[in-house]
Amino acid sequence: QHLDLRNEDTVPVEARIEKELREYQAKLDEYEEIFKNSLLQEYPLSDAASSFLKKTKERLELRSLDASSLEARVRANVEQYRQDLDTYEQLLNKAAEESYPISERSRIELESERQKLDLSELDVASIESKISAMVQTYRQKLSQYEQAMIEATERKRFPDNAAKQRLQNMWRTLELKETDVKKIDTAVYFQVEQHQKNLDEYEKAYSEAANQNIPLNSEDAQALKRLKNELGISDKEARNIAQLVTEEVRSYLDKVKQYEQVLSSSMKYEQNLSPSTRDDLQRLQSILELPDDIVRGIEARIVAKRIGESNSL
Repeated sequence: QHLDLRNEDTVPVEARIEKELREYQAKLDEYEEIFKNSLLQEYPLSDAASSFLKKTKERLELRSLDASSLEARVRANVEQYRQDLDTYEQLLNKAAEESYPISERSRIELESERQKLDLSELDVASIESKISAMVQTYRQKLSQYEQAMIEATERKRFPDNAAKQRLQNMWRTLELKETDVKKIDTAVYFQVEQHQKNLDEYEKAYSEAANQNIPLNSEDAQALKRLKNELGISDKEARNIAQLVTEEVRSYLDKVKQYEQVLSSSMKYEQNLSPSTRDDLQRLQSILELPDDIVRGIEARIVAKRIGESNSL
């Protein structure tokens, strides 16, 4: 049946429907904003958040189908946004690992990526703040390990097995990267190796001086003191080297004297040493660990001395 409606009859109806649609759309928009913010704050939603959203839908009197469709669309958008945030965080983390503070070039690249992913400056600032705190904490842990490494070595000696085990347990407990630990170890070990070279240089110089004069003459003593300061060797280390070298030199001189006495005594009884005596002297040389050139020198001195004594008669 055809209804003969006048224009003045339909206008109020259309206006009312349009108003109701606008009001309903406003409610949908309001719920969409609430739902999106809830997802951004926590994902997946907690029971408390889900309960709050359910009451909100009831308060706004939203149709179930409309609410479900809206939630599906918003959830997909939020999930994509979160993935984009994760992507940006990975890029930022990589840039921070390469250099911190982050270089200007990396900053420009990151800003370009932020705009491309359409990420809010607030969310990006939150990520940067988190990574900055992580970097600072990690650097503090590295410093803690480095200090322990320095204390274990004093930059002068290699750590013993027990110290190495403690240091290894420490960096694993601190969750440090092995590559970063190796960088610290390499730097400290380089200083240790350099100090060991300095000690060897000082010991060599002291040994050369001691082989000439025991005790040292004043000129050699002053020269060694200057060298000690130049090489950064402590007084204790210098005393230990002096004691060690002095003992070695005196022990060596005692061996030389002992061999010289035996050889001199043998030559008194045998002008030309017999093979048997030569064998005995060789065994003594081996026991005393005297090199051949030193033994030849001793023999030459004794022979020259005997010749001199013969000529004086």
